Amino acid sequence: MIQKSFSNLNEEFNEGLFFNIIKKNLPWLFLFFFIGLLSAFLIIRYSQEVHQSNSIIQLSDNNQAKRVLNVEDIYKQKGLVAQIELLKSNVFIKRVLNQLPLEHSYFIEGTFKNNELYNKSPFNVETKIKTEGIYGINVFVCFISEREVKVSYRFGGKEFTESGILPEWIQFPHFDLKINILDFNSLIFSLPEEDKKLYFFQMNNVNNLISQYRNQLQVVIANHEARTISVSFLDNNAKKSSEVVNKIAEEFIEYDVEKKAESASNIIQFIDEQLKNVFSTLKSSESSIQEFKRRNRFNLNDNISSNYIDKIEVAKTELINLDFEKEIISNI
Repeated sequence: MIQKSFSNLNEEFNEGLFFNIIKKNLPWLFLFFFIGLLSAFLIIRYSQEVHQSNSIIQLSDNNQAKRVLNVEDIYKQKGLVAQIELLKSNVFIKRVLNQLPLEHSYFIEGTFKNNELYNKSPFNVETKIKTEGIYGINVFVCFISEREVKVSYRFGGKEFTESGILPEWIQFPHFDLKINILDFNSLIFSLPEEDKKLYFFQMNNVNNLISQYRNQLQVVIANHEARTISVSFLDNNAKKSSEVVNKIAEEFIEYDVEKKAESASNIIQFIDEQLKNVFSTLKSSESSIQEFKRRNRFNLNDNISSNYIDKIEVAKTELINLDFEKEIISNI
């Protein structure tokens, strides 16, 4: 009987008890709901968007040295790994960055977060650096009118401000600056008394950007059989992310063409050198045979003499072939 009463208690739903529990915990429910909404709002409002661009690179299996010299490709198994290390190397990344408009980075200051104006800035700048440490410093540009501008920045704990007339050079202790307007209609102007710092730019040193862009780059093997490599790049600016990936693929193709041309040139040079050596050896051998025949008075009509001469020539040819193979192995 006791077991039955407990069973009925568990099977029945007490609405009054349920709503009483909710009523007592209602403040906590509202608090958790409010915290969740606030967290979502702050993340969307303040966090920067991250864009990822991808590209697939296929490696060709055209080994000129293997085909021309008839030798095994001892680096075939390491080809994909070696190319991945090449794409992630500082030298290759620097080569890519030098092909992109990254000498200066342009930004517009928003209410909650800054947006990079990659290839969309209504103005550009020319700079003459005087101090190496100025790289990466925010330089604010305030457009007062179509010809008047105010520039300011902080460096070494001090504020530096200068006004100038476009497009004349503005001189600072750490750099000289010239501003060119590209899109007058897109510029946001400020009154002199407002002193709004909407636009700012940074002067970049490619060597300082290498480690940053390398951390944003991911290179992995996509397919072993197809010999393909996947390249992806993360950045807050979608256009920059896309251009970096495309430029990596273009530079890799150009680099591969350069290396193949260099390889073909080396092969031709190697063959030319070997032909010269073989010609010189054959000429020397011919002279030695003629001298041997003259000194020993061989009769060309004599079969025995002819047999000996033929054997000597065969031996000389084999010796030349062995020297040629030895030279090939040495160069490889």
